Amino acid sequence: MPEVEKSAGKKKNMIYMLARASRCHNCDKKLERGDLAKLEDRDNDREALCRSCAQLDAFVLVPKGKAQVTRLATKYSSISYVVLQWDETWKSYNRVGILAEPAAVERAEKETA
Repeated sequence: MPEVEKSAGKKKNMIYMLARASRCHNCDKKLERGDLAKLEDRDNDREALCRSCAQLDAFVLVPKGKAQVTRLATKYSSISYVVLQWDETWKSYNRVGILAEPAAVERAEKETA
């Protein structure tokens, strides 16, 4: 039970890789399949925001498969986001990577090299 109590207070920031085309709710930009979008719940509805409207343009994607770089970039970045993609076969979200600050990613890559 102590493990459940620890993790219950931590909420991860999540960004989604779109499985179908959509539009940004804020600027009406066309979002293609595979684009990154932040989903926000408002008035019993989910709204997709493009990277620029969600203020995530400056963040860098670290793809899955680079475990040590991911851990260090998450540690060094003041804020990071988990990138998820819908898997139609399994009907669940899969982790694709993280979005982190460029300076944190550079520092992590230098340390792992």
